[in-house]
Amino acid sequence: MLRQDPISGHCVIVASNRARRPHQLRRTEVRLDDVVCPFCEGQEATTTAEVFAFRDASSQPDQPGWRVRVVPNKYPALELGAGTGSLGRDGDRLFPIRCVEGIHEVFIESAEHLTSISRLNNDRLAEVVAAYLQRMRHFRNDRRIRSAIIFKNVGAAAGASLEHVHSQLMATSFVPHTLAVEVDNGARFFSDHQRCYFCELVGREAATSDRVVFETGHFLVICPFASRFPYEMCILPKQHLSHFENLPEHQAADLADVLRKSVVCLERSLEEATYNFLIHTAPFDMPDLEYYHWHVEVLPRTSGIAGYEWGTGCYINPNAPEDAARALRQWVQS
Repeated sequence: MLRQDPISGHCVIVASNRARRPHQLRRTEVRLDDVVCPFCEGQEATTTAEVFAFRDASSQPDQPGWRVRVVPNKYPALELGAGTGSLGRDGDRLFPIRCVEGIHEVFIESAEHLTSISRLNNDRLAEVVAAYLQRMRHFRNDRRIRSAIIFKNVGAAAGASLEHVHSQLMATSFVPHTLAVEVDNGARFFSDHQRCYFCELVGREAATSDRVVFETGHFLVICPFASRFPYEMCILPKQHLSHFENLPEHQAADLADVLRKSVVCLERSLEEATYNFLIHTAPFDMPDLEYYHWHVEVLPRTSGIAGYEWGTGCYINPNAPEDAARALRQWVQS
């Protein structure tokens, strides 16, 4: 059975019989930290200087007493001042080069050495979400920056180099291809149907409930129709909002609870909860869009991308999203 997501354009073959394959080569998670974790309280001198923090009123920057810290990545993928965005090599059609700029920051989400946000209570996780919003709003006002993404890597297989709970933000002077495709396809769907794809998706999925994991007053959590990976989830705001940084404060607290519950469901369903989560949001230099919805993707690393996927761009998922949602639902109250 072939399924396609109309916004991202990716295709998925749902092949449930693949789940019965033997797995001789199993992933093994290894401890990622050295003896001293640079993200723990008391190790502030081992990171770059903080640019934002929630901390005790009596404490000083880059000293103990914080609950959430935001620091520039010590090994950034991009930096401001790296270029002007002009095309290099005399406009070479075969080997085009663009000089791009950006910012790469790390959100250290707990002063304690915790390895999962499921261990954070809602007040602490609400401060993490508040830090996300503060930094997004900060970069929205920087004319050098066009777009930003917040993401979390959990586990070595998902790209994490430290196990202490943290996430990252990359703000760039260009709009990445995946986001540009989503926005363009959202506009095309709106033009064809006079309705936002994401708004229609929320209504349809809530009505049928086959792929719904759980919902709150403000959010719907589903296993997407064209899930690329087993137990993949998408967190959709019920209110139409194209830019994450415009999220009202009362919904931010609800989002913190939704993120925690989603991770708990994943951890209870899988032996190794190795995953990425990504916050997709409209480019800063675009106005409020009636055809695009910010959303969160939760992508478990339960199956690898192999030859067929690399060669075709089409994913093979051995677990139907309807079955995944049913399995995840049983852990919602945990």
